[in-house]
Amino acid sequence: IIGPDVSVGENCVLNGARVAESILLEGVTAHSIPDLRRSIVGRFADLSVADHAQPCRLIVGDHARAEVTP
Repeated sequence: IIGPDVSVGENCVLNGARVAESILLEGVTAHSIPDLRRSIVGRFADLSVADHAQPCRLIVGDHARAEVTP
């Protein structure tokens, strides 16, 4: 789900992700993120969440890999 105030770059893959008030640059992959807010995600970053239902905020650079855990 793409919420308000979101910019999504080319070739992004959002699978089971809910995003609001964020900037996702080119080639971002996001899996199973229930509530990503107020974030900036660099090019070709790979994001996932393990059993995490709380809203999360990330600022990650290009080619980063981040897994959020409770």
